[in-house]
Amino acid sequence: MKKRAMLLKLFFYSCLFLLFTQQSGLSQGPGSVEWEIFNGGFFTIEKPAGWEITAAGECSKFSFIISDPDDPIRRVFYFGEAGPFYLNVYQKQIDTHYIREMNGLPIPWFEMPVVTPLTPENFFKQFYLIAGTPVSQNFIKGMPSLDNFQAILTTPQQPPLAGHNAKTIRALFTEYGVIGEGMFYASVAPFILFDGAKAGTGTGLAYLCSGISSYKEDFKYWEPVLAKCLGSLRFTSTYIGKCRQASDKTWQKIAEINKTCSGISAMMQSSWEYKQRDGDIAAEIFSDEMLGKERVYDPKTGVVYEMRTGDYDKYDANRDKYPYRELQKLPVADWELWNKPIRRRIY
Repeated sequence: MKKRAMLLKLFFYSCLFLLFTQQSGLSQGPGSVEWEIFNGGFFTIEKPAGWEITAAGECSKFSFIISDPDDPIRRVFYFGEAGPFYLNVYQKQIDTHYIREMNGLPIPWFEMPVVTPLTPENFFKQFYLIAGTPVSQNFIKGMPSLDNFQAILTTPQQPPLAGHNAKTIRALFTEYGVIGEGMFYASVAPFILFDGAKAGTGTGLAYLCSGISSYKEDFKYWEPVLAKCLGSLRFTSTYIGKCRQASDKTWQKIAEINKTCSGISAMMQSSWEYKQRDGDIAAEIFSDEMLGKERVYDPKTGVVYEMRTGDYDKYDANRDKYPYRELQKLPVADWELWNKPIRRRIY
C-alpha cells in the first residue's frame, strides 16, 4: 500500500510538473546562459549566474555542490572522497556488537550503509542513506538524496588509481516529488579490508564522486551546461603544492589534479553521446515503471497513449469492448515512438 501511495503521489506531482513545463517553456532548455566565475580563494569554477555554491573539505576531501536556487534538483556536485561505508553486513554486525554490547569506542561511520557488491552503481544506489547520515550532513549542507537511483546505462572507465572500479552512469532518481535524470561518475575501492573479527574494518570509499542532474524532461538540454560547469574547476598552484606537502597520498597519485574534473566532464559527455538512443528508451521505460504506467500506440496513426501498469493485459483480452481495438505495446527498440508525446491516458 505504501508503494502504491508513493507511486500515485509521484504521478500526481509529475503531471503537475509536465503542465508547468508546457506552460512555461521550461522543457525547451536553458536558452542563453549567463556565466560567472566563482573565486573560492584556492579554487575557481564557472557557474550559471545566481546559482548557489557550497564547498567543504581540503585536498583529496575537497567537495562542492552548485545548484539552481529555484530548482535545486538542477545541480552539479563533486566529492573528492565519500565514505567510509561498509562492504558487507557481517562487518556492520561486528561493529554493532562492539559498540552496543562491549561498550566500545564510537566508530564514525557506524551509521553508513552496506555497499555490496562494491561497484559505482551500487554506491549511488545507497547514496540516499549515505547523504542522510549525521557525518555527511555535518560535512556539507544540501547533499542530494538521489532516491530510487536507477542506472539505465553504465560505461566502464579507466580508473585514476590501481585497483579501483570506475564508471560513468546515466541514471534516473526521484527527489522533490519528481523524476530527475543525470550523469554520474565514481571510482570505488576497498579502504580497510575485512578480517572477519576486528571492529572498524571491512570498509570502502568512493573517490572523485561527481554528478550533474536536472528534471528528466529537460536534462538533455541542460547536460552540456552542467558538464561545462563541472569541467571548469581549477585549483591554484600554491594549493596543489600545499596538498602534496601534506602527504595526501590520494592527491599525489592522481596525476595533474587540475584536469581531474575536466576529465570527468569529458567522460560524462562521451558516455552521454554513446548509445544515446538506447539510453533515451531505457530512461522512458524506467520512468514509466516508477510512475506505474505503460505506453501503447495505434499502428495505423502512430498516436501514443498510456495506461496504468497491468491494464494492457485486461485490454488485450477484451479488445472488442473498447473503441480503440488495434493498440499495441511500443516496440522496445523504436526510438521515434518512445520520444513521441503521449496523447492521453486510457482507462
